[in-house]
Amino acid sequence: MKKSFLIILLVSCFHLIAEEIEYKLTEGNDTRFVQFQSLQTDNLLIYTYRDGTNRQISYYNDDNLTEKFVLIDSTQKTHITVSKQNDKILVRGNSEGKEIEKEYDLGDVPWQQSMSYSLGKFVQSGEEEIVFWIFRIDDLSMFKIRANKLDQEEIFIQKEKYKTCKVEIEPVGFFSIFWKGHYWFRSSDGLFVKFEGGGNIPGIEKRILEVWR
Repeated sequence: MKKSFLIILLVSCFHLIAEEIEYKLTEGNDTRFVQFQSLQTDNLLIYTYRDGTNRQISYYNDDNLTEKFVLIDSTQKTHITVSKQNDKILVRGNSEGKEIEKEYDLGDVPWQQSMSYSLGKFVQSGEEEIVFWIFRIDDLSMFKIRANKLDQEEIFIQKEKYKTCKVEIEPVGFFSIFWKGHYWFRSSDGLFVKFEGGGNIPGIEKRILEVWR
């Protein structure tokens, strides 16, 4: 069942608006429910993904570009902070007892960490293709992704119809021939509706994430 709530908090001079939506995640034969929360402050959008003990927190500025990302997983004993400093990305923290310290050059490619959020903005823009950086949580490295708008599609989830824009994502470079994923966002407001990816590479289970009401 989807949990959706709107909280308006006035704390001192700060105006906070939070919205949380539940999604059903299917990986192979495993199904569970995860949550995405958007918290709008005066100058930042804080976008949080929660899956059990795993939390992924992205901080977006007014231009919808990522300024910071925090990965926390108590089961994996992981606490990583990824931050933008000028044209550099700094990775600091610990994972499974190992200290992590890395640095990457952004160049002229933007960092847009949480695709379920940033691609919703892309759908509402006039662009047809974008390239951006993400931080991979599996190997703790930066990775370039290309996204392309495909067709407008009507899809049904739990008998509810969504008019969506379908977006295809793939790695930039050679690995694009091995893996692609697809997102669906509601055309009217960019709401993340569904994701499908994996399943076409040995050892990687198909992953389906869809909004749940």
